[in-house]
Amino acid sequence: MRIRVERKSGVAVYRQIAEQMRLEFVSGRVRAGERLPGLRELAEHAGVAVAVVKRAYGELEKAGWIETRDRSGSFVTVAGTKMGARERVKRVAERVEELLREAKALGFRGSEVVKIVKEVEGIGKREEKGRRIEEEHGGL
Repeated sequence: MRIRVERKSGVAVYRQIAEQMRLEFVSGRVRAGERLPGLRELAEHAGVAVAVVKRAYGELEKAGWIETRDRSGSFVTVAGTKMGARERVKRVAERVEELLREAKALGFRGSEVVKIVKEVEGIGKREEKGRRIEEEHGGL
């Protein structure tokens, strides 16, 4: 599980960790029933205190995304891997609003941001296509 903490983001570190973990769950990269890294392991990986990871896990557990079993660790729940269409749209809309606020502060117009997003999407598709071709042909 890849967790990146941005200390200058203005978002509490435990919230950043919890949000990134939720995205791992709903994307399918971490599946229902899968054991999560231990508190110390994830704290070391993310470069944060164990208490920060413990708080993130607590938030996830309270919201039903994970469950903690005595002496076994924490596991993703089935409910934690499913997100309704409304929730998905809400999350994307929140990110877009954040992006637009920052872009406008940098002097971009909405139409310019749309153009940049389309360009970035195209780059990602080309890179993915290149990786698939490389995999299919043994790295030629």
